[in-house]
Amino acid sequence: MNFFLKYWSQLIATIAFLLSLWSAFHTYKLTHLKPEAVIKWINEVKDGKSSQFNVCLSVFNGSSKPVSIRKVFLNNYLAVDFPLVLVSDENSIIYTDDLPINIDPFKSCNFVISFQYVTAGELHCQGDIKLIYDSNKSILVNTSPFSSNIDSQEMIKRLNAYRVKK
Repeated sequence: MNFFLKYWSQLIATIAFLLSLWSAFHTYKLTHLKPEAVIKWINEVKDGKSSQFNVCLSVFNGSSKPVSIRKVFLNNYLAVDFPLVLVSDENSIIYTDDLPINIDPFKSCNFVISFQYVTAGELHCQGDIKLIYDSNKSILVNTSPFSSNIDSQEMIKRLNAYRVKK
């Protein structure tokens, strides 16, 4: 008992220091988490020798800082950074999303981007979609699990559901 009374302040200071160190580590880890990206679907529109790939990505920002996705690459092809018409009917027009895309902390975002003038077979080989965010940080999404694309009717159905959610 005499030991605790003698070293009481040092024990409390050591425990406080360890808790402070643990808290600082988790705060640092939370602010520097990379976003996670998943490919929802891919649609290919063929135009002679080249193709246009429409890709729906879902990105989750688990960080406590907002993230801004500035550029998206499919191998060496840059995604179109302005809205393109995907589907138009009598009632409405559906466009691709324009870059940059801002994602709030602890939120996820679905967006549709388009890669134009891609040569045939570019997506089917071991390719990666590279998302560049913030200053110059990047994440890679592997396209190899997607050996088949959805057809245009399925894309229209999914885009209509996507439009309702937005």
